[in-house]
Amino acid sequence: MRYSQCLPKCRQEEAFSLIPEEKEIDGLILGSNSKRMTAYLQTLKKTIASPSEALRVRWIDINGNVIAINRPVKGHYPRQIQVSNNLISMLNSLDKNSENVFSTTYQNVAECYIKVRKIAEKRNNLRILRIALTTFRHWGATMLYHRSRDILLVKKKCWDTRTFKTQ
Repeated sequence: MRYSQCLPKCRQEEAFSLIPEEKEIDGLILGSNSKRMTAYLQTLKKTIASPSEALRVRWIDINGNVIAINRPVKGHYPRQIQVSNNLISMLNSLDKNSENVFSTTYQNVAECYIKVRKIAEKRNNLRILRIALTTFRHWGATMLYHRSRDILLVKKKCWDTRTFKTQ
C-alpha cells in the first residue's frame, strides 16, 4: 500500500466568522453587572488583545495611557497599545488586590461572559449569543482594516512590537 493511500482524508468546513456591529459589542459591555467584567470587555475592545493576553496584564504594564502586552499568547508578539483616558480610569477604579489587573482564570471569565450574553434574550438579538470573547479581537482587527484598507497595517498593529493608538 502506498503512503498517500494511508493518509486520512479530511475536509475542513469553511464558515464566515460573525463580525458584530459596534452597538452589539457596546451592548454586551454595558450589560455586564460587574465592574471588573465591564473593564475586561472594554479592554478587549480597545486593545485588540486576545482574551488570555488581557487576563495577563499586570498593574506595572499600565503606564499613563499605554497598556503593554508583555506576556502574549503563543504566536503573538509583545506590544504596547495607547488607549483612552476612559479605559484607564475604568481600570484604576478596580481593586488592586493582586499583581494582575484581572486576577481570575480564563474559565471564570468565560463562565461569567456566558451570563453576560444572556442579555440577548432580553433584547431579542440572537446575534449577541454568537459573540465569543475572541470575537472582540476579530472585530477590532476588522474595524482597523475598514478604516485603513491596509492589511499589512492590521498585521503590524495587532501582532507587532511597536506602539499604536486605537480609537
